[in-house]
Amino acid sequence: MILVVRDAVKIYELGSTKVPALRGVSLEIEKGAFTSIMGPSGSGKSTLMNIIGCLDRPTEGIVEIEGIDTTKMDRSQLAYLRNRKIGFIFQSFNLLPRASALDNVILPCLYSDQPKNDYKEKALGLLKLVGLESRVMHKPNELSGGQKQRVAIARALVNDPAIILADEPTGNVDSRSGLEIMALLQKLNDEGMTILMVTHDRYIAQHSKRIVFFGDGKIVNEEVVEKREYAAHEIEKRSTQEGEELL
Repeated sequence: MILVVRDAVKIYELGSTKVPALRGVSLEIEKGAFTSIMGPSGSGKSTLMNIIGCLDRPTEGIVEIEGIDTTKMDRSQLAYLRNRKIGFIFQSFNLLPRASALDNVILPCLYSDQPKNDYKEKALGLLKLVGLESRVMHKPNELSGGQKQRVAIARALVNDPAIILADEPTGNVDSRSGLEIMALLQKLNDEGMTILMVTHDRYIAQHSKRIVFFGDGKIVNEEVVEKREYAAHEIEKRSTQEGEELL
């Protein structure tokens, strides 16, 4: 297993009030999986993602990434693990506004132990992979929402992570760009990348292989996606329809 969560509990203390965000969550993710997490606001999805991403700690329980128990690590160890093992994709992109697409992709490398001479070449290769080879020097305000998210995907991949955590990756883009992002994530998954994605959109979740449903800080149900959506097929279908409309 690439990720194991065992009996995770998270309780936030607000003054004298204790607010349970997670109530004994257990989850296993195999290498090469593509799993979606769904649930209403306040159900614990984001709390779990923050804990898996080593941005927060559980009050109780164990979280293991590639067999490493993150609950026993100090802050510097967690930061190193986060940089080397986890790629993040955020709904709001989280790009540096004054930096080029290239520099945004390179950024995680500056905190890693990779040879510095490899940074630029690797980042350029990833920008080509996501279809932005002609936009490498563009800043975020010169890019569309879909292009920003593709920069974020390239950035998430630059340190060869064990798992990608995607938090509403299509939430801030139009439907066509959303399909392009899902096509890219499906391609990465087909090539072996492990992806854990939070989404409110059932249609988007149908592009993954498994859906885990959250409610009141617990996993309430899960299902294997039998009729999986394929974004590349939908993009091709839409392009054909648009072409026919122009005739």
